[in-house]
Amino acid sequence: MSSDPSPQPAAATSPRPPTPPRFLDQLRKAARQRGHPDATAAAFTDCCRHFILFHGKRHPRDLGLAEVGQFLESVARTEKDPLRAIAASRDALDFLYREVLHLNLGELPCPRPPRLLDQVRQVLRVRHYALRTETCYVQWITRFILFHGKRHPRDMGAAEIEQFLTHLAVNGRVSASTQNQAFHALLFLYQQVLEIDLGRIDAVRARRPKRLPVVLAAAEVAAVLEHVDGADGVFRLMARLLYGCGLRLLECCQLRVKDVNLARGQIVVRGGKGNKDRVVMLPRSVRGDLERQLEWRRRLHERDLARGVARVELPHALERKYPRAAQGTRSAAHPPGWGSSRRSCCPSRGCLTWRRGLVTVCSR
Repeated sequence: MSSDPSPQPAAATSPRPPTPPRFLDQLRKAARQRGHPDATAAAFTDCCRHFILFHGKRHPRDLGLAEVGQFLESVARTEKDPLRAIAASRDALDFLYREVLHLNLGELPCPRPPRLLDQVRQVLRVRHYALRTETCYVQWITRFILFHGKRHPRDMGAAEIEQFLTHLAVNGRVSASTQNQAFHALLFLYQQVLEIDLGRIDAVRARRPKRLPVVLAAAEVAAVLEHVDGADGVFRLMARLLYGCGLRLLECCQLRVKDVNLARGQIVVRGGKGNKDRVVMLPRSVRGDLERQLEWRRRLHERDLARGVARVELPHALERKYPRAAQGTRSAAHPPGWGSSRRSCCPSRGCLTWRRGLVTVCSR
């Protein structure tokens, strides 16, 4: 009877090397490390995924500026809101090559969208026109196209513009400023977007008359301010600032916490008419109410910080350069002083940002 064979010692298994993280996971991690919120990191990852699939799963390191331009042109043709999609894709690809791959491709291309009104919006934004000017110009161009039976403006010229402006003056009986506004919108369309020289335009155009302003007495102003109510006294405070500081309505609604200097008794107006800054004096009569309003705004921002939803809109490319500045504790100086009970959607990027004061409600 043979004895059982002795059990063989188990072969020593060498530990497997750790699996390297996937490329898109590296991108998401890099975005979070640089202070971008989770929603932005997810948007960057999704855009780069589409970029890789668009070029047959080739690695972005093997792709260059020409392939980036092809992808952005596809985005411009296929997306419903091409301007927002192009801006988001350019930000994502710029972060991919600059921060993850450490490659300098230079300025990424910005293709023109196929639809005319989107081209108008793009040219306006490149020239840093105000959002209200963009909305106004697009409305006048739309009315011009509908007036001529939806013909393309490239197939029309000075004669059709003269007919439209004459119709506004004779049949529409619009004011001189309204007619001039329509004329400048169409002039921008042909000169800056379509790059067509119109030559001389002979249309019935009214001149803006010179009127004497209506100046209220001090007692009349006090009576008007007493009848302003709403938003727990915020609208009255805004009306007093409009009168006491000489602010325009939009300048007052866009006033930020950092622009109010209580120690010096002054307010810095940023980006006023003509995109110019100026300093105005702060009336002593509103100082106490303004301090209470700023304290309420500070508590609201701290509550948003605790919930992780505190975020402000930074001008131009500052949000891309300093991602943490938009939602960190330093952003307490950047929100507007008049916060609403709900956060709003950024009109240019479509994301939830700081709480805005409603211009329409205040103007009523």
